[in-house]
Amino acid sequence: IGCGNMGGALAKAAIKSVGAENIFVFDVDSKKIRDFADETDVNIADAEYIVLNCDYIFLGVKPQVMGSVIESILPILKKRTDRFVLVTMAAGLKISKYNEILDAKFPTIRIMPNTPVAVGEGMLLYATCPVITEEEINEFENALENYLGYVKNGERVPILTNFYLPNENIANFLQDLTILEKKLNLKVELYGSIGSSIYNLRPKFNLE
Repeated sequence: IGCGNMGGALAKAAIKSVGAENIFVFDVDSKKIRDFADETDVNIADAEYIVLNCDYIFLGVKPQVMGSVIESILPILKKRTDRFVLVTMAAGLKISKYNEILDAKFPTIRIMPNTPVAVGEGMLLYATCPVITEEEINEFENALENYLGYVKNGERVPILTNFYLPNENIANFLQDLTILEKKLNLKVELYGSIGSSIYNLRPKFNLE
């Protein structure tokens, strides 16, 4: 639901894993969605059909309209008796906020992709809610990882681990880190025991 640049990139990644015939897309821009379907052979559907029938429901809309979108689909979600997973990429909205808006704790994955995922060379980090299963996480990762680049739980996986950095070199390293952040289009942080000279590098954000 929502097929802009990032939503379209995720859909194309999933196509290579599960097949275009198993993907249903909707966007308020009817021309955009028709062009996308012509290009990829995915199915065009309305939002109600997607919410009622799909196993993984990607919400690819902007944060400022997410509230109205959720309000419109909530009655349909509550009708479902089978298992489904919500996947959201709206910046600034934590999983706890979705629970609040939805007035329920549906299985939810919150993702933070960066721009290069559109060409299969990006980084997609995610966080999950407590009610999601390991099987659902593995299915999600397997559907996207080979076609987007790097898909990992943002809280579990550091970028670099246990590397040696003399204290006198920290200032220079932090300058280089700024360049790295721009290349990754992602904020990262350096952490470790003060004075130990052994550090780790990990993504810097709080998805939950």
